[in-house]
Amino acid sequence: MNNNSYDVILLDMNFTRDVTSGQEGLHWLSEIIAIDPEAVVIMITAFGDINLAVTAIKRGATDFVLKPWQNEKLLATIFAAGSLHRARWKLSISGPDRSSSALT
Repeated sequence: MNNNSYDVILLDMNFTRDVTSGQEGLHWLSEIIAIDPEAVVIMITAFGDINLAVTAIKRGATDFVLKPWQNEKLLATIFAAGSLHRARWKLSISGPDRSSSALT
C-alpha cells in the first residue's frame, strides 16, 4: 500500500477458518488507516452485528456490508465509496476552500 493508491478497498473481517469475531479485519483496517488515513475501506462479513459495524466505522471504515449481499446494493456501496474517494482526492489537490470565512 505504501507505493500504490486504491480508490476503494474491500476488506473481509475474518480470514482464519472458524473465526467469526471480526478482529482480524479490524486489525487490518487499523493497519490500512495508519498507512493512508484517507483510505476508503468497505468492510465485509457474514458474522456482523451492530456493535461490530459501529466499531469498524469508528476505526475508519467507510461502510459495512453483510454477506450474502445483493449485487445491486454492493455495487451502489462501491460506487458511493468511489465518489467519496474522488471528492477527498479533489479536496487534497485543491486545498481547503478559502472563500468561506471563519467565525470569530
